[in-house]
Amino acid sequence: MRTSHGYIAVKVPQDHHLRQAHGYAYQHDLVAEQMLGRDLQSGEVVHHKNGDSKDNRPENLQVMTNSEHTRLHAFRQPRTSRGFAPGRQGDIADALWARKAVPW
Repeated sequence: MRTSHGYIAVKVPQDHHLRQAHGYAYQHDLVAEQMLGRDLQSGEVVHHKNGDSKDNRPENLQVMTNSEHTRLHAFRQPRTSRGFAPGRQGDIADALWARKAVPW
């Protein structure tokens, strides 16, 4: 199954520790746990190095803390002089960015 955010989800048993409310677990989490040989700890997330949420090969996955992951993505987000990032303000801002008609 593919989620609305593009992640691959796999049906898991009802008592599985990674099971979400819909009965599935994210494949990248399962692969990461297999790589580590242990369960993911609270506060750990799995990052897709190449940005492709469907690419769950072990060499494309990196386990990091949630704060490291947040910093990584914040650093990669382009910013304007007013601190706005394209693609983060909704359809109107996206359209303005696409036309290079941003007012700031």
